[in-house]
Amino acid sequence: MTNFIGFDPILPPDRAQLQHRVPTGSFWKIWLCYDEAFWRKRGLVGESISIYAGDYSPNARESAFDETSDKPGLMSVFIAGDRARDFNRLTRAELKAQVLKEISHRFGTDGAQLSERVTFPAILPQNPKPDSYFEFNWSMDEWTRGDFAGCMGPGVWTGSGFGPAVREPIGRVHWAGVDTSTYSYHCVSGAAQSGERAAKEALAAE
Repeated sequence: MTNFIGFDPILPPDRAQLQHRVPTGSFWKIWLCYDEAFWRKRGLVGESISIYAGDYSPNARESAFDETSDKPGLMSVFIAGDRARDFNRLTRAELKAQVLKEISHRFGTDGAQLSERVTFPAILPQNPKPDSYFEFNWSMDEWTRGDFAGCMGPGVWTGSGFGPAVREPIGRVHWAGVDTSTYSYHCVSGAAQSGERAAKEALAAE
């Protein structure tokens, strides 16, 4: 997002060049809320990761995770890469139908087809409909404009020497955000850690 901020004086070359070398990807996150975690009763862990082939590039990915603590049953679905860009072209109704179809394939009536190496019941019950459905398209968010973290290309961190510019303060400007975290990169805990670090740097500089 710093590319949308005007700096006077302008940023040093390393920092300015770095910002043009860390693009964000395409990403959806979807939450499905059920009365209970029905997949657990079927002996399934509620987690699934798939890499698409054929019509989709290796950058097309879908994953689902069980985020249930007790009740209700909560499943989060992540859609990334080319698959996410395909979803950008769907209506909301089409997108929801596609997501529910995928969940049914993995945890419902078609679940036995998932893998020859995994034993499922011959016929799994039909999935219940979710009580609530929420979706978030990171590419449409004003403050991210894409995936929730940047993706450095080969050599950006090391070969081209831009690595130090990721966190190096420039005068009174201190950098924070998930892209500057030293652990849990791409995660909210990493974003929080980077904020604490930048705050300490700013206080120490006064």
